[in-house]
Amino acid sequence: MKFNKLAPLILPAALAIVGCKENQTVSDTRDKVQTSVQPTTSAKPVSSSYLAPIEPTEYCPSDMVKVPGFCIDRNEARLYDIKGRGPASPDYYPNDRRIKERVQYFTKGDENSDAGPPAVEIEMPVPEPPAWQLAGPFQVKAVSKKGQTPSGYQSGDVAEKGCKNAGKRLCTEKEWVTACRGENNTKFPYGNEYEEGVCNIAQIGPPSIMLYGKSAGENDDYLDDPRMNLLPIGSPYLEPTGNRPKCVSTWGEDGVYDMVGNLQEWIDDAFAGGHYVSPSREGCEEVNRIHSRKYHDYSLGARCCSNTMDKPQPPQE
Repeated sequence: MKFNKLAPLILPAALAIVGCKENQTVSDTRDKVQTSVQPTTSAKPVSSSYLAPIEPTEYCPSDMVKVPGFCIDRNEARLYDIKGRGPASPDYYPNDRRIKERVQYFTKGDENSDAGPPAVEIEMPVPEPPAWQLAGPFQVKAVSKKGQTPSGYQSGDVAEKGCKNAGKRLCTEKEWVTACRGENNTKFPYGNEYEEGVCNIAQIGPPSIMLYGKSAGENDDYLDDPRMNLLPIGSPYLEPTGNRPKCVSTWGEDGVYDMVGNLQEWIDDAFAGGHYVSPSREGCEEVNRIHSRKYHDYSLGARCCSNTMDKPQPPQE
């Protein structure tokens, strides 16, 4: 009788004890299994490079340098035929009729007179343009590469069209000056103090004096002569792009070359940077608005800008 009265109390307690032992057995077994499984030697941690970035990443084409908020050509531009016939001559304004007229004038003289070509101080052949530039109308695009002769004789309109045909645009003044000053925000690409010979600027003797014995002034014949950027003979003042490795505006591990000197560069409403015989010491602050965008001469070239992209672009061929 006493046992029956205690049963309701004893039975739950006994069951609780059994349950505890079963749970302990399962827990011990799981611990043994976990401790007996060792990681293999081939297991590697997941690389952080595969993790999605917290902030969206900005990209630039392979021929351009990333500056905060935009991209800029690494080198001054050479004009190329958009139909793939190769580079245009860097020594002529890119228009078939204008090229024919200039070749005629500087080799034989004005076809409407018997005066002959303009007299020169030194004998020097007129450069021959590619045949396709004489065959009829053509269009060009701006191509940025190291080691090529950049195209001079560009007007602001030609420079804008060349950039547009390359899927880019002319830089604004703010973009150009920012890129030129580099991440250290200096007056020159390499620092705040002018250093002779670092960039291709302030060469002695304008090419017009070498060729004609007088300063070009506003004389269209002198300024548009296709021989200007080929002087001095054998060692032209105009250099291939990237020829002076210290004349670089640094951005991270990359850099923009020749923003001071070599050719002046068209921006949206002016041209900047000076050219190889410019006496200026203004560096990245050299911005000139004395001519309209229709104007061109031997000293005027370009480089392009573009907006950043949200996806990387395959390298250009």
